[in-house]
Amino acid sequence: LGDEFVPEEQLVRKSVGLPVDLAVEFLWPTASVLGGSSAPVLNEENIVCVRKAYGEIFRKDRHLTQLFPHARDTLQWLNNNGVQLAVATGKSKRGLDFETELHGIGDLFVTTRTATDSEPKPSPDMLLKILRDTGTSPSDAVMLGDATLDIAMANNAGVMPLGVSFGASTRSALMSEGAEVCFHSWSEISLWFQSRTKPRV
Repeated sequence: LGDEFVPEEQLVRKSVGLPVDLAVEFLWPTASVLGGSSAPVLNEENIVCVRKAYGEIFRKDRHLTQLFPHARDTLQWLNNNGVQLAVATGKSKRGLDFETELHGIGDLFVTTRTATDSEPKPSPDMLLKILRDTGTSPSDAVMLGDATLDIAMANNAGVMPLGVSFGASTRSALMSEGAEVCFHSWSEISLWFQSRTKPRV
């Protein structure tokens, strides 16, 4: 766009989980050019420009992504103990497939739903499709998420929302959105599941 635009950090955190185009529409009114002037009027050309730049940056650095400590072990333990795991993400299917293949965890998930095949968060569409895919009732499922949109989606689907504070949103924001509990590490997540009757999803 010829200038560097800086949206408000708090709103950037709130946009995590949205497809790129919707995130741009959400953030654009708050963005400003370095120096204080307002961003130009949002149009399709600007959205395409931001989407292209995001894609180039993501593809350049995506091989650098790492799993959080104990994430793989916890997912494997849940899988081994009969918990059906699924993914509901604002990423594209292609982006998700790359990440799960990169980290060798794709086989742990029985189904996935993405921005490619579902309505964006906080619509319950992704979770409702996952529940249908797995034959699970909302009361037998939990949603683990690091963004306020994850918690809102879970509540909209009638699924217990669990937050994690080491991602996009703070513990305060997640609890305010309606999270039942907020974890600070994958070790805490593992202990929580081990101490309770296992949900199906």
